[in-house]
Amino acid sequence: MSDIEVLWLDDDSPEKVEGFPGIKITTAQTCAEAEQLLSSGKINPDWAIIDLIVPQGGWGDSVKAIPGLNYIHHLNRKYGDKMGIVAFSIVMPDRLRQKVLEAGALDAIAKSSKSWASILDDLRDGDLQSKHTERLNAGVRKE
Repeated sequence: MSDIEVLWLDDDSPEKVEGFPGIKITTAQTCAEAEQLLSSGKINPDWAIIDLIVPQGGWGDSVKAIPGLNYIHHLNRKYGDKMGIVAFSIVMPDRLRQKVLEAGALDAIAKSSKSWASILDDLRDGDLQSKHTERLNAGVRKE
């Protein structure tokens, strides 16, 4: 079985993440850096974990109030059938959670309720993968 490849977009992410057997993690600290990695073909992630409050770094048309939300929408349009997306943020009130799910994320998680490492465990254990497969099989994909 090959490793699960994950793009972690968070301005607090370290350059290198190790210690998660079966998961290859590439980090980006801005939307522009993530987009450059994806466009270059250097990475082909199965999953993206996106912090909602992340610098755009020159990506997009203008400064957005919640750049990560706009980037999730972009990823879903461009890679939605190839990549599962999870939003991870300091806060996740119900209204924001709904917007995140509408943008194309499979889950929207508050950092106070779940750790980043436990999200990786969910990916490795297949919990989120089954949700992603169900969505694809049902044809639920935002355009």
